[in-house]
Amino acid sequence: MKERRRVAIPNIIRVDSINSIYRVDLSGIDLRGDIHDFYELVYVEEGLFSVLVDGILHDIPAGSLFVYAPSSYHIGNTERRRDAVVSIVSFASRSGAMRWFDNRMLTPSAEERSLLHSFFALAFETLRMTNGIEPREGSAPHRLQLLGNCLEELLLMLLGEEDAPSPALSTRQAYKKERFLALAAYLKQNLQKPLTLSDMAGAMACSISAVKALCREFCASGPNDYLISLRIGRARELIRESTMSFTEIAEEVGFSSLHYFSRVFKARTGETPSEYARSI
Repeated sequence: MKERRRVAIPNIIRVDSINSIYRVDLSGIDLRGDIHDFYELVYVEEGLFSVLVDGILHDIPAGSLFVYAPSSYHIGNTERRRDAVVSIVSFASRSGAMRWFDNRMLTPSAEERSLLHSFFALAFETLRMTNGIEPREGSAPHRLQLLGNCLEELLLMLLGEEDAPSPALSTRQAYKKERFLALAAYLKQNLQKPLTLSDMAGAMACSISAVKALCREFCASGPNDYLISLRIGRARELIRESTMSFTEIAEEVGFSSLHYFSRVFKARTGETPSEYARSI
């Protein structure tokens, strides 16, 4: 008997986990810079959200969304009024197709917005943020799978086939961005060391004021604040992916004591290292 043809179903985008889910009124909130190794989708429901991502300013109007790429530094622009109400979901995905979304602003169609609203409604109904994220009492496993499928469907609908052109940079801007990326690489390679502004300037063969100017332009913060963001971002990775103790992690990312590490971690993430570990 002749075998009938079959159509294999590709697995283009797979959501491995949902890490957090929020709805926030940003009016008057002074957002700190953040960096993490997972994706974060920000949907602007009302107002205008202005954010600096890896040195590029993005104004995201109501009805649009932005997807932060893993390991991209982002901070709310302090020079513009933020009166936005946003819904945020952060999630992990190892799918190569997700790279298309890296630091991209999108305006969903009516059908896509309907699915987006359905996803967030289901998410807030199914999950809750306490110390980390957890299913609400009585949430059946199939509801969690449905939630993941809903997010995957949304991403597949939004996924485009061609890359948008990168913003054109002047020669001077390109040079400064290259210098900032070199500074960022140096900091990431030396997180365990007690770095000073003099160390940073020496590594970049420039003045301390030049290092400060680079950080002001590309991450809207000082060098030390940016360094702390990198350290906390790396600490979150180590908590999730290693068997190191909190003391070992604190030393690995350059904190002089576990107490100081825990205090800064709580201030930056809203959770202690122990609470973050339990949540995952």
